[in-house]
Amino acid sequence: MQDRCGFLPTVLFVDDDENLLNSVSRSLSGRFTVVRFTSPKAGIEWLENHSHEVHAIVVDMMMPDIDGIKFLTMAHKIAPDVPRLLLSGYVSPDVLRRAVNRGMVSRVLVKPVSTDELIAALDGSIIGPRAFPSAQSMVPGKVNRALSSGDYCVFIQPIVDPVTYEIVGGEMLSRFPKLQEQFDVEAIISCIEDHYLVSKLAILMLEEIRRLIEAVPKLVKKEIRLNLNVSPFSICDVKFVDELIGHILRLRELSVNIIVEITEHSDKSVSSVFLENINMLRDKKIDILVDDFGAGNNSIKLLNFSAFDGIKIDRLLISSPSFLQDENCFARWLINHARSSGISVVAEGVEDLQTAETLRDSGVTGLQGYLFGRPENSFVFLENYYAEDRICLAPAMVA
Repeated sequence: MQDRCGFLPTVLFVDDDENLLNSVSRSLSGRFTVVRFTSPKAGIEWLENHSHEVHAIVVDMMMPDIDGIKFLTMAHKIAPDVPRLLLSGYVSPDVLRRAVNRGMVSRVLVKPVSTDELIAALDGSIIGPRAFPSAQSMVPGKVNRALSSGDYCVFIQPIVDPVTYEIVGGEMLSRFPKLQEQFDVEAIISCIEDHYLVSKLAILMLEEIRRLIEAVPKLVKKEIRLNLNVSPFSICDVKFVDELIGHILRLRELSVNIIVEITEHSDKSVSSVFLENINMLRDKKIDILVDDFGAGNNSIKLLNFSAFDGIKIDRLLISSPSFLQDENCFARWLINHARSSGISVVAEGVEDLQTAETLRDSGVTGLQGYLFGRPENSFVFLENYYAEDRICLAPAMVA
């Protein structure tokens, strides 16, 4: 599970045998980040403060004070979605059966466990089918293999100035050429949205953009703003946020400003951990844009927070007939409210000139949609962007 981007899943390992812990740490080095404790109580205390950072828990059955099943029962209450593996020399089958059936134990490994067995069990638990619907159970593993083999690329869809229609930036989008022969790209992304692979993908996309920025000829010297979609799941992981900041700051040195787009569908987007980590980004003057605004249940809550620099209005709001016909519709109210609060507004899904002009008159700061261009290969996009001060004109406007 070695990532080119250096982002490794974190495993909490608890065993009262310190020699075993040392051996395991050496064996898993380079594939996982191992956080280890000989004390079950210390392990629980750590988990209570770092539940958003851990991707798997491994614990020995026989330990003083708290045995493995009791430990995993407590861990389940703290981090119910994290896979929990139990190491056991021997334990009553009835006890194990009850623990597994109650969902406290995801998998049982019988001691002695070889390094290969342990790695396979962790790989299978972290990217395996347990956390996903059966119809998509194989997709996370395939996504992981696609990322590891380089079977992915970055596309960019332009974002334009609402008055001049000049390209001012773009949204980075991931594509999986071979994998998309079997799965729709939206299905691929949605199945890893609450998974460590979505964090890995974000870092790889930034690395790819940096490589292209350094390679593409720049006939015109100018800055560019590129939007990166980041899952609320990833934002809740402080280690990922630290790495994300590092990549963004390095790109800033190349006159590339990365805007972080987050979705507001998840309850994580209004959690205290999420907002704390958002502030870490803003402390580095990294703009935060709330994507698909108006589509989820947290829109009004988020609008009342001062933790965001802009919103991207969901396409369904502007495609509604009421948007063009009713000056008091929700979408127009939303734009006015955001602009009066000093928040930028980008409208996506713009496909006709009348909608574009209505949005311009409403005060939006950016437009995105097929009217101005479909997603294209990132090298082609950047080559054109730096070749000249290109004006993006819709086909209907050329005549």
